[in-house]
Amino acid sequence: ILVQSVILALAVTGNTCVLAVLARKRKVTSRMHVFIFHLSIADLLVAIFNILPQLIWDITGTFYGGDALCRYIKFMQIYVMYLSTYMLVMTAIDRYRAVCHPLSAFNSSSKTTIYAMIWAAYVISGILSLPQPIIFKIQEPEKGSGLWECWVNFDPPWTMTLYVMSFTLAIYIVPLALLMFAYMSICWTIYQKHKTAKMNRPGVTKCDASSSNLSLPSRHVYNSYMTTRLVLRSPGVMERRSHLMGRHRSPASTTPRAHSLRGFSRAKMKTVQLTFVVIVAYVLCWSPFFVSQLWWLYDVTQEN
Repeated sequence: ILVQSVILALAVTGNTCVLAVLARKRKVTSRMHVFIFHLSIADLLVAIFNILPQLIWDITGTFYGGDALCRYIKFMQIYVMYLSTYMLVMTAIDRYRAVCHPLSAFNSSSKTTIYAMIWAAYVISGILSLPQPIIFKIQEPEKGSGLWECWVNFDPPWTMTLYVMSFTLAIYIVPLALLMFAYMSICWTIYQKHKTAKMNRPGVTKCDASSSNLSLPSRHVYNSYMTTRLVLRSPGVMERRSHLMGRHRSPASTTPRAHSLRGFSRAKMKTVQLTFVVIVAYVLCWSPFFVSQLWWLYDVTQEN
């Protein structure tokens, strides 16, 4: 009871503070702020609908609500756990898209994609939680005991194995696999970008050499942070246009600038480090629970 009380207090206080800070910065909300906002809401719901009912239940020693309340609480207890997990997964997927596929992540429909991912977490969590109000109900844990609880009887016994394994798969193994894939891909992409920048920094690239050998009647390069045009004209031929970003440079100086790499590193590494810490905490917090559950399930000597 003491441990649950401390966890409840920390969860409510911590996530309330995060939401308050984000509310003050609502005018400069970024895509990462949106995900952190919904992740904090999910964790706050875990405190309210999972930890708090269980704490009250442990204090009273029995369930005093009716059958409808029993089914609702059991649904919400598992729903908020799924929601917190899959909101974390969606955050990792968004970081993966931003780092590994920046063009697709920051197109005109990126805002729609962000909210689609967030609502997908809510919907997936609800679907995965549907068995809860079906199997849990007010009943006697032991026939003829006269004690009524919000309970589930696994009959035949293999249904308990199915329940525990499906829960472990849906809330631990699959999310962990997705998180590992996303962050291993992010680390690999960052490593490749640093490696490429170091190779290109000392001298002129092949692209520089080939571009310097081009022979065209006239060439005008206008680079700015707004959309510009590269106009190549020759008598009776055609006009090409392309979009370039950066400051005015000579045609031969196409080597990536050092500060662009630093900008990439600072912007991406901050969010990567933040969510990486969350994932490590996720693994450390969930692993003991699922290891003990599986140990209890398959080791008959640990039945009690």
